[in-house]
Amino acid sequence: MRRFVFRLARLERLRAAERREARTVLAAALGEAARHERERLAAEGAAREADEAKLPEEAQGDPEALRGLAEWRAGLRRVVAARLARELEALREAQRAGEAHQAASRTHRVLEMLHARRLTLWREEASREEQRFLDEIHLTRIARERKDEKEE
Repeated sequence: MRRFVFRLARLERLRAAERREARTVLAAALGEAARHERERLAAEGAAREADEAKLPEEAQGDPEALRGLAEWRAGLRRVVAARLARELEALREAQRAGEAHQAASRTHRVLEMLHARRLTLWREEASREEQRFLDEIHLTRIARERKDEKEE
C-alpha cells in the first residue's frame, strides 16, 4: 500500500505561514489602535481639566493671563484632535489588517479542507483495497478447500 501524499502540502504550509503572519500584523495593529485610544482618552481628560481650571483671583482681570489660559486650552484641544486622527488611522490600519487576515485564513482553510477531503478519499480507497485483499484470501481458501475435497 502506498503512503498518502498531499501534493499541495508545500502550498498549504506557505498559506499557513501567511495566515500566522497576517495574525501577527493584526495583533500589532490592534495593539497600536488601543495605545492611540488610551493616549486620546488621556488627552481628553487633560483638556477637560483645563476647561475647568480657573485663574487665581489676582490674575482674572489680566488680559495676558486670560489669553495664555485660552491658548493653553486651545493647544490641548489640538492635541486631542491630533490624537483622534492618529487613533482613526490606526483603526483603519487594523481594519485593513483584519481583512488581510480573513483573506489569508480563507485561502488556508480551502487548502485544509482539500487536504482533509483527499485524505478521506485515500483512506476509503485503502479500505477498499484491504477488503479486496481479504476477500481474495477468503476465496482462495474456499477454492483450496473444495480442491482438497475433490481430491479425497
